[in-house]
Amino acid sequence: IALLTDYHVTAYYYIGGGGSAGTEEKKISEDKLRGFWIRVMGPSIDGNRVIREWCYPAETMDNFEWQDVTKPVTQVVATNSTTKPLRDTHDYSDEERKLLDKARQLWKSDPEQALKIGYECYEIAQAPGAAWTIGYIYYNDLSPPNVPLGLEWLEKAAEKNYWTACRNLLHIYVYSQHRDIEKAIRYGLRLTSMCNSPFFWNDHDTLAEAFALDGQFDKAVEYQELAIELYKKSKKGSTNRLPTLKARLKLYQNKKVE
Repeated sequence: IALLTDYHVTAYYYIGGGGSAGTEEKKISEDKLRGFWIRVMGPSIDGNRVIREWCYPAETMDNFEWQDVTKPVTQVVATNSTTKPLRDTHDYSDEERKLLDKARQLWKSDPEQALKIGYECYEIAQAPGAAWTIGYIYYNDLSPPNVPLGLEWLEKAAEKNYWTACRNLLHIYVYSQHRDIEKAIRYGLRLTSMCNSPFFWNDHDTLAEAFALDGQFDKAVEYQELAIELYKKSKKGSTNRLPTLKARLKLYQNKKVE
């Protein structure tokens, strides 16, 4: 999928083969190419379906819903579905986008420089995507990481409904040494209110665990049942997690935690 500046999606999608679009098809849009999203599907050695995806820029999967195209060289329009995460509503300027893309290109190879660029981007209009980028670098890419600043900036992004930040914080505050169940529940509820497609079954499962750890077993049961429902609708790959999810549900029903 090619992503264009007006956020229309032009798909050059070939099932079972490759090739290139002809001149006539390429004139579907004259807008500047902004990124891509590639999805490859096929069987693994054991015969189960496997999906691999590559996205650039990083927020591609955050902002758009994948649409399978059943015939080659077809134009489709990306839309926000009620079952997919809401798009970042910040109106990014071209300058902001260029800075954000540059920061994310450098965050592994030169995190200090990426941080400087991230701050420069954030100073323009306090974009949540810039806040998330700064937080991600502090928490994941600096050596040693700066955890307090990482969490502070991730929370800035999450408070502006940047769903990726909400997701990061939910899992950090449940599973890491920085456990904070109150914050896990806060950001987990914010996340699941925006994101309730099958792709997010694991986040509902994590939120259920947070409620259980907090002693709110009725809520834990509610979100574990949602996790199971979403998991059944998801493309699960080669690992069957359903028995584990059901075992957790039984624990919560008995007012117990793992």
